[in-house]
Amino acid sequence: MPISFTATSPSEYYSFPFDKYLNQDVFKYALGSLPFFKEWKNFWIDTLIKEDELLKSNIDEVINPLKSSEYIETYEMFDFTFDSPVGSYIYKFDVEKMKYLATHENIEKDIFSLDLIHFNSSAPLITSKVNDTRLPFLVRFYGTPIPLLCVDGNKRLKAKTEIENSDTIVAHLFDENYLDRMFFDKVDMFFYSLHRETEDMHKALSMGLSSEQVFNLTLMSRYKCV
Repeated sequence: MPISFTATSPSEYYSFPFDKYLNQDVFKYALGSLPFFKEWKNFWIDTLIKEDELLKSNIDEVINPLKSSEYIETYEMFDFTFDSPVGSYIYKFDVEKMKYLATHENIEKDIFSLDLIHFNSSAPLITSKVNDTRLPFLVRFYGTPIPLLCVDGNKRLKAKTEIENSDTIVAHLFDENYLDRMFFDKVDMFFYSLHRETEDMHKALSMGLSSEQVFNLTLMSRYKCV
């Protein structure tokens, strides 16, 4: 999300070059054989820049839940910095909304290998966390070497690995069905969707699907049908 905020600081916009990001060779190498590649790339550039400009123009109206005195000590969010050759992008996960979902909806629960989870290994080691029975929140992440991201429960995972020497964890997994409720803003949702879609398209090409079948996997195809 191209806006940063904390409990004690105002909302502040930062720039991320979405056009330069999508013009990297990695996208061309993966998807450049598709006849609609250029149109697809421009669709995503236009979509992300449009949402980014909308966010920037309304920065004074962006609701920072941490600024409300009743939430200042309790509202949880999680920042994940996605580093790229053209700059860093900071995802902001709304952990409070995810807690609500975990309580009121049937979020997938399973056993996961810790080798597949990116968690904050620099989190403080708190011995009592080995007895914390709350399930961590994981998100299937794209565009990174490790496929799962821990957005809540990093201290629990730290304790499990260093004190109990565990190699698996039971956790909730949030998938794309909850995209509109995991983030604070649409920019994060679209940037996440870009990476998921890129991986799905590349996988489809590797399986020998036709360009038409691959096109039908894209957000652009659904926009054209409207």
